[in-house]
Amino acid sequence: MSHEQMLAWLDRADAGQVQAAAGRLTAAAKAIREIAEELKVRPQWVAWKGEGANAFRTWSADLANSTLRLGDFSEDAATWLTEASGAIARAQASIPRDGARPSTPSSPDPSGTSPERAAQAAHEERVRQEAAAQMRKLTQTYAWSATQLNALERPKLPPLPDAITPDPTKKVLESTDRDRDGGNASSRFRT
Repeated sequence: MSHEQMLAWLDRADAGQVQAAAGRLTAAAKAIREIAEELKVRPQWVAWKGEGANAFRTWSADLANSTLRLGDFSEDAATWLTEASGAIARAQASIPRDGARPSTPSSPDPSGTSPERAAQAAHEERVRQEAAAQMRKLTQTYAWSATQLNALERPKLPPLPDAITPDPTKKVLESTDRDRDGGNASSRFRT
């Protein structure tokens, strides 16, 4: 890959967008953890007794724990996105941008092997190699961050317990607007 191609590729990367996504995940983690704390407490306030109540409280405790793990997942994902964002910013700041020194007019060498041209070619190759090294660092950080993201444990939310899940074979009584307003649903919209 030429130096110009590396620069073009790197200049399209946006460390700010990656960091913004990390910030959103961090904010989401905070909100998710607050919800999990509510899920731990609120089911205890329900005035309900019996097998269904116990099943509901057990399920809600499991749900709260899974929700806490979801907050941890979000926070951990933000950490690895922040790492990738930093790698982009470091690469953009470190990559050499002076791919070639301007050639100085001198007596042209018809063979094209003047000492100036050879020095210029050597300089261009050093700059390209340095740019390639920066791109390798970025690639390695990307790969490491992706590996860490993929290794994060995805939380599994528990299904509703059978004791509080409606039986799908039984018809649930439906209440309609007609039942509530004597069949004149439009009466609710009169001004």
